[in-house]
Formats: sequence, C-alpha cells, structure tokens
Amino acid sequence: MGRTMAELEIGLLRSFVEIAACGGFGRAARRLNRTQSTVSLHMRRLEQAAGARLIERGPRHFALTEAGRMLLEDAERLLAQHDQCLARLRGPTLAGALSVGVSEDFVGRQTPRILASFTLAHPGVRLEVRAGLAGAMRRALKQGEVDLLVARRLAGARDGGRPLWREQLVWVAGAAEAAAAPVIPLVVFGEGCLYRAAALAALKRAGRRWRIAFTGSGLAGVQSAVIAGLGVSVLGRSAVLPGMRVPAAADGLPPLPETEIALYCRARPNAALAALARLVEERFVPPQARDDLRALF
Repeated sequence: MGRTMAELEIGLLRSFVEIAACGGFGRAARRLNRTQSTVSLHMRRLEQAAGARLIERGPRHFALTEAGRMLLEDAERLLAQHDQCLARLRGPTLAGALSVGVSEDFVGRQTPRILASFTLAHPGVRLEVRAGLAGAMRRALKQGEVDLLVARRLAGARDGGRPLWREQLVWVAGAAEAAAAPVIPLVVFGEGCLYRAAALAALKRAGRRWRIAFTGSGLAGVQSAVIAGLGVSVLGRSAVLPGMRVPAAADGLPPLPETEIALYCRARPNAALAALARLVEERFVPPQARDDLRALF
C-alpha cells in the first residue's frame, strides 16, 4: 500500500498568504476574522503538510524561510484559481468595465497583485488602471474618468475617502550639505502635488529660504535626483531608498504632517465596483507592516 500524499488545504494556504502579506500573525488573524491561535494552528498544520519550516519569527524578527518564499508564489496562484473557480460556480458573474486610479508614489508591486487577483476572480470585468499624481487622479475621479481611486491625502481630511492607513512625511536628502544650505535646494513634483505643497508650507512657516533645483513628473525621477545630491525633497517614509538619508533635527528642517492613503469611489457604485472596493480595503497593507518582507513584495 502506497504512502498517503500530504495535502495543502486552501484554508491553510489562505492563512499563510495573509501572514506573509501582513508581516505577522495578529493582523492576519483580524483580516481573516479568526483568532490568532487559530491562525497559528493553521501555520503548524501547513508546515507539517509541507514537511518544512515556512516562517522564522521572534520578538522583533519575522521572515519567510527559503521554503516559505518558494511556497508563497504558488500559494497566491492557487488561491486566485480557487477563487475564480468558485466565483464561476456561484454565478452570476460580475461584468463591465472599471477605471482605477492609483497615486504614482506607491503603486509598487502590491497594487498590481490585488488588481490581478480581482481580474482572475471576475474575468467578465475589464480593468483599466491609471497611475499619476494624486491631484490629477482626484480631478479624473471628479470628472467621471475614474471609478475607484487610491490616493494620498493629509491625515484627517474629510473629502469622502475611506482611510486605509497613515504614513508620516519625511525630509530626504542624498548629500549632507543640501539640507544645511542657507537656501535649501528642493527636489519636487509638479504643481498640485501634496508632497510639494507640504514642503513649501513647512519651509514658509519656519522662515527658511528655498529654491527649486529639480522638478520631476514621477517618483523614480524624484528619488534619483535626491540620491544624486541635487537637493532635498519630501516623501512618504515608505518611499525612502538606500542612498537617501532622513536629515536630523540639527539640520533645521521643519516638521512635516502625517498623511493617509485613502480609498475613493464614484457615487452609486455598481456590483463590480463595490466588489473591487471591498477587495482593496481587505488586501492593502501598510508598508511598515511589510518592512521585514520588503524583498518579497
């Protein structure tokens, strides 16, 4: 009689994917609407079935093992196929076309994964995704060109958006002399950008002199200019890259406000838009929750 093959249960894989996305057990348990002990049990059962340790964790440490990294990609694909199959069986399927706007400064890899999982589960819905500065994306939403928007705003703003997470703005520089210069050289986005407005408002309140040294149309250009030492900029903390430094208080740069990543939907959403909004709320994870898993995402 042959040996019984171990099975990777869908429920266990779902818990594993959420743990990896959240960077820990507690938040994953809340998102799965389960107790933390149940999620921990799921991981023990999954590791037993896999025959390998999948997660290394300690009081201040959380990381996937080599086996965990290998399983994560397959688990995400299996869950997407499972959910797509289930959606077809349950019917009726969602259909139509949706336009999605995303602030260019945090598109990353998380957004495409969320949208791809929605497309797999609802193949009858055609998505068009646009990335740009938050100001331009808000205008597109107001004009009916975008159905759903994920964008940055000042914390606590009451503009109809539903907050997903908060993030502190920080000054960033590539060269020490830029932050300490009598006239601060600024690396900024174009007019209408929240980062630009926050930088200029803070410098004005502090009575600091400044000049525009570089204007970029996208995040990559601004980051490259800062790293090259062209000037000082303002970014969300999650956008700080190696080669950048966050100036100390001794540099004399004024404090900056906290921001929120918020979800906006057009009025009177249809079933497809409502389903997409729910998925975005469930799956978007604050970057700080994934610091120890940044290489995976």
